[in-house]
Amino acid sequence: DGRIEWQVNLEHGVGLEPPDGRIDVRERKFVINVKAGQEVARLKMPQKGLPGRDVKGQVLPAVDGVSVQLAAGNNIRQIQTDSAETLYIATIDGALHYNGRTVSVSRILVLTDGVNYQTGNIDFDGDVIIHGPITSGFAVQAEGDVFVAGTVDDGIKIIAQGDVTVSRSISGKRTVVKAGKTLRAQIVNEALVMAGQKILLGNYAHHAKLR
Repeated sequence: DGRIEWQVNLEHGVGLEPPDGRIDVRERKFVINVKAGQEVARLKMPQKGLPGRDVKGQVLPAVDGVSVQLAAGNNIRQIQTDSAETLYIATIDGALHYNGRTVSVSRILVLTDGVNYQTGNIDFDGDVIIHGPITSGFAVQAEGDVFVAGTVDDGIKIIAQGDVTVSRSISGKRTVVKAGKTLRAQIVNEALVMAGQKILLGNYAHHAKLR
């Protein structure tokens, strides 16, 4: 039969297993990061069946292999190496997506339900947009920008190489938010915020550390 040979691991783990036997369920590898030029999959074509014989010498008719389909979506290039194999190559850095029919790569990761035990910690090579709440104790890292539609509460860590924008407040003594460029928020309360270029506050900072 035809088959898809994935060159990346599509499985979301249950968590990181340190030597002491515990499982850190925050490290689930929710995002599958790929690089431009990286081969992500190979599609093998089905083969023709060969007839055989039974113990009496009678011919047993062959059954041909069954084909499978894999469509190239956004930012995926197909390369036909020969009649029996097709390669799928990422054309940009980003997150790999597979919906059962199509494989694609996106530079923007949108988390409509926030960051929690379902997603684990986020580590993404592009931009991250977070609409839902971020559970305390979780971390978000991005090579691009991070936008948070709500609040950032105590015990959350956000690190971005680009800008960080929080539409409401950043709060908590255990909270750390770091932007490589500009950090924007309405309020910073007790948290540590750092920016490589500018910190822009819409309202005020209270007992906070701004660097």
